Amino acid sequence: MANNAIGIDVSKWQGRMDWVKARAAGARFAYIRAGSTGVTGGMVEDSQFRNNVLAADVLPVGYYWYFNQHYSGKAQAEKFIEAAGGAPWHLPPAVDAEVRNIWPMTPYKASQNLMDFCGYVTEGFRLPPIIYTRGELFNSAFAGAGWLGNRRLWIARYSETLAHPWADAAQFKPFCWGEWDFWQYSADKNGRGPEFGAESRDIDVDRFNGDEAAFVAWVAAHGRGEAGLVNTPALPVPLTLEERVTALEGAVFGTG
Repeated sequence: MANNAIGIDVSKWQGRMDWVKARAAGARFAYIRAGSTGVTGGMVEDSQFRNNVLAADVLPVGYYWYFNQHYSGKAQAEKFIEAAGGAPWHLPPAVDAEVRNIWPMTPYKASQNLMDFCGYVTEGFRLPPIIYTRGELFNSAFAGAGWLGNRRLWIARYSETLAHPWADAAQFKPFCWGEWDFWQYSADKNGRGPEFGAESRDIDVDRFNGDEAAFVAWVAAHGRGEAGLVNTPALPVPLTLEERVTALEGAVFGTG
């Protein structure tokens, strides 16, 4: 796994990110949480989302939404698109589908809500979302969602030694996928937050299923195709946060 392109995914829990430091540490891509749906159905934009969008211009980025299958997929998609649809991105959108069924709900209904979310996100971003999940959870909460098999997979399974996410046990394989694109292999208690420029002690670290050259080609095929930023061998000249805000805020969010 030594040649895999490495990336990170972040949310408010990482605090203020030093994105130049993240790239210097080896990150070649990042997923940024745009927002989430809580247990009561409330939908909120991540409190660090705009700061991350403005400062993460040294890496190709994508955005994800923390999805709750107990609530309307359409409403959650609309909130995701409202939060992230106007921000610059290279990687396809992603949906974090890992909420356990916290009250009685059929896998069929959960799958329907996820299908609705994916459909509306596809319309909004003009690209289908990648599915982030955990195999053992997905297989129980979304059983029957075979339609997802043609979606790209971002799998969570924490191991520094496995050859692939379900190498040691089939229970960790989401039933409708045979392959993965991204693998979140390190997270809680890894102590790598400061290494990648986070204020937090820990940070989620991901592998792409290929080397950096393969990743550039993947972006061209499945993302916005603007691979030049990924393929730049030298680190960009860092701007101050104030300079980035001045340069990007008006264009991204229509202010100023």
